Amino acid sequence: MKEPLRFHTLDVFTHSKFAGKPLVVFENADGLARGEMAALAREFNLAAAFACAPRDPVDSASIRVFTPQGEERSFSAQAVIGVAVLLARSRAAEILARREVVVVLEIADEIFSCDVIKSKSGVCYAQFALNRAARRDGEAPDVEALAAALALAPEEIGFRAHAPRIYSALAPFVFVPVGSRAALERANPSRAPFERVRGSAAGLCLYTDETIAPDSAILARLFGPGAIEDPASGAAAAAFAGAAQEFERPTDGEHQIFIEQGHKIGRPSRLTLRMSVAAGALADIHLGGQAVEVACGELTS
Repeated sequence: MKEPLRFHTLDVFTHSKFAGKPLVVFENADGLARGEMAALAREFNLAAAFACAPRDPVDSASIRVFTPQGEERSFSAQAVIGVAVLLARSRAAEILARREVVVVLEIADEIFSCDVIKSKSGVCYAQFALNRAARRDGEAPDVEALAAALALAPEEIGFRAHAPRIYSALAPFVFVPVGSRAALERANPSRAPFERVRGSAAGLCLYTDETIAPDSAILARLFGPGAIEDPASGAAAAAFAGAAQEFERPTDGEHQIFIEQGHKIGRPSRLTLRMSVAAGALADIHLGGQAVEVACGELTS
């Protein structure tokens, strides 16, 4: 790095600091090699987004996304929302104070147009179309195997018409409906059985309709590889559109679903899933969430 590299840390899918899912964003990262980006993600031990000059000058930025382990990803809803909020605040603050700002981001070969708005309290919210549909992706493990892996009783799995399913939009997830909030909070994955029922899926998403906020649709817990709990997942929220469509049978039109996640691990998150239904089928999916800046600084060479 020949010049100081400016960075910002944000908490995404939340309206307050020290909640949601943390992200570090590096500005003007064009001069960084891939290995340097991976090293910075590992150094911060956070999901990292690197904002570079766009390929098309009409777009706002091109971004590259890395996991805390330094692995590059072709997409991240967390990064799209976090970077969109950051750029709207830094580049169009005066406009944002009056009306919506559109931030267009390039990731790999895709383009995402993000609508950013600022509330009266000063917190920003970003929403974007996913460009993908949720679909069934294989058969879910049986209830007995899921119950054993999660330290639950078989009768605690399922509510109303909801039953275990695998749905995918960005990645496949095993969705496990749980009959009560108490059972959801008590779930305790045992690593070996958990990995067997997870199979090749990105994780298990446990959910119940006994929510904390009265306007939320579901309260969820997501366990990824190693049975590690994730405070928020845009990929799982997008895939949940398939389960919502199958079991709730929404009427044609637009439907907005608020998803609560991360409460059990002290990182409460709130994701917004907007789904459009036409002729009884899913037409499109939008993901949204708030983001707040926590810290900023510079790295010197």
